[in-house]
Amino acid sequence: MDEAHARQDTRPFPSDESDAEAFLRREASALERALEAASNGRDRPVVVELDHESWLALIATLHARGQHDAADEICGLYSFHGRVLTSLERGLDPRLGAAVASRVRGLLVDELERRTTTVCQRLPAMGEIVVS
Repeated sequence: MDEAHARQDTRPFPSDESDAEAFLRREASALERALEAASNGRDRPVVVELDHESWLALIATLHARGQHDAADEICGLYSFHGRVLTSLERGLDPRLGAAVASRVRGLLVDELERRTTTVCQRLPAMGEIVVS
């Protein structure tokens, strides 16, 4: 896919590394809030909607620019977000008990933060991300 076709609609999209970092942190923050809410025993799970289109457009744009390592790192983060979202939707095995379930969710929050920070630290090398 070439750069011109990486993003065809007009919805707001991260235009540079600063916007991309804010986007990635927003996505992680939404999952972290949902994990914390689940740990607090809310009756109804928090609904999280990942912005799939923006994730995929970011990855495709980076690939189109030849920034394959950056695209792969963001793809790995996106995949981890999907696994966390799946675990939230499915819920943890009730046999784990409340204390263990809370610890697992805490570990997921820590891992989301670690992975997001790692990817964001590498964003400045990307320069402008999308073509206007």
